[in-house]
Amino acid sequence: MKVECVSNHYKDIPPSVYESLHGFSSETELPIEIGHQSVVYAIKTFNKNLWYLIEVKGLIEPMYYPHQFFKIIDGRLSKYWLAKEEKDSYDNEASVIQFGFRELIEDEYFYGNLLEDDPMKIATFAKYKNLMNLE
Repeated sequence: MKVECVSNHYKDIPPSVYESLHGFSSETELPIEIGHQSVVYAIKTFNKNLWYLIEVKGLIEPMYYPHQFFKIIDGRLSKYWLAKEEKDSYDNEASVIQFGFRELIEDEYFYGNLLEDDPMKIATFAKYKNLMNLE
């Protein structure tokens, strides 16, 4: 799946997407240029919104960004993705649905450990990143 950035300011999307998240406001700007195209490495519903896991040039780790900042330019889903549904720990009436590679889906701490520079998680992400970039 591939997306293109169409907006990079939180003021351009509904406040309900980010208002409950620490450190985000209408003044927050994404480190992505409008027109930038990205491969989506995972999709997750969170806070009743859809978020894409993408990598941004100049940033070390991939990050989740609200889908409202992007338009889909290639809707083919990765053959490496699995799906998972679980209860939202912040809202018992909601579910979290996630699509991503096996290790990300099966290990609830994978993403956090990736951000903490765990060498095994970095290597695993790099492997899937390369495979998905070739799809």
